[in-house]
Amino acid sequence: MASFNLHYLYSLSLLLLLLLLLPFLSTVFSLNCMINFNASLSSGDANSYWLSPNEEFAFGFRSLPSNKNLFLLAIWFHKIPDTIVWSANPNSPVLPGSTVQLTSEGKFELLNPNNSKVWVRPTNQAKPICGAMNDNGNFVVLDEANNVIWQSFQEPTDTILPGQSLGTPSTLTSRLAPDDYRDGHFGLVLQEDGNLVLYYNAKVNGTIALPYWATETIKNNASYNFVYDVNGHIFLQDGVKIIYRFTENVAGLSQDFYHMARMDFNGIFAQYRYPKSCNCNGNWSVVHKIPTDICMAISPESSSGVCGFNSYSFIINGEPDCLCLDNYSYLNRSDHYRGCRLQTKFSTA
Repeated sequence: MASFNLHYLYSLSLLLLLLLLLPFLSTVFSLNCMINFNASLSSGDANSYWLSPNEEFAFGFRSLPSNKNLFLLAIWFHKIPDTIVWSANPNSPVLPGSTVQLTSEGKFELLNPNNSKVWVRPTNQAKPICGAMNDNGNFVVLDEANNVIWQSFQEPTDTILPGQSLGTPSTLTSRLAPDDYRDGHFGLVLQEDGNLVLYYNAKVNGTIALPYWATETIKNNASYNFVYDVNGHIFLQDGVKIIYRFTENVAGLSQDFYHMARMDFNGIFAQYRYPKSCNCNGNWSVVHKIPTDICMAISPESSSGVCGFNSYSFIINGEPDCLCLDNYSYLNRSDHYRGCRLQTKFSTA
């Protein structure tokens, strides 16, 4: 009888242990192989996306705010769907009926409705077997040994997230406008020499890169990392030594806030937070930004300035905006950063 009781208690203890470990095992499995062969998503289907286990990030198709019939393959905050943090095809949005799939041939492909390939990963000979949308916003593709052979963190667009690190060389490229995800005029570049620089690309007689802010952390054979840690701190690191800190204010705990940092369309690199406990209509608050005055940082004498040709910038309520010179009007009234043109009596701008 005693032996039976011990066996019963042992079996019961093992069962309880398995029940306790079940959420953990489920999470591990979902992280390693959530998306398998022949899994696919389709643009135009509002419910066609893959969620991270914590349901904070989603991977799938998002329609452009300016054109609901064009789509980006993107990652966004699931509860703040207008906040896209990564996209595969910012310069080549796709049509309804486009798909993304992990093929049996071992490729992760974005296809137009006519099955032409818009984007394919990985581009080397590695063969993926599954993919996963991770809790930190990083979409990864794994091989049969569970090695990461591609990840969205390796190919950032304009945004970085806590837990993400950029090595040398790396670039964040701004979008053209708040609702236009095409490559814009500004870039954050961690150069091979270790200098982290903000550039303005004035497309006049070719592309001329104009620096307007830099850490000046130049070093031969630099192996620096631009780090956004899980606690919301942003810094430049040489090995284990922090050589430049960006975060000046308290960013807030991750259980209380969503966090991101972005190379904005107006030339400002800004760190943001968003309270998880409130519906703030998608309005993120700035924790820290560089430069503090973009209008002074980019001189109109050296280029067309942050505002484009025939216009000048000013700060209102802490944010930059643009005004046209006398007798000029906006090229685009909904986007003051596009510059201005000479008014005529026939002008309707």
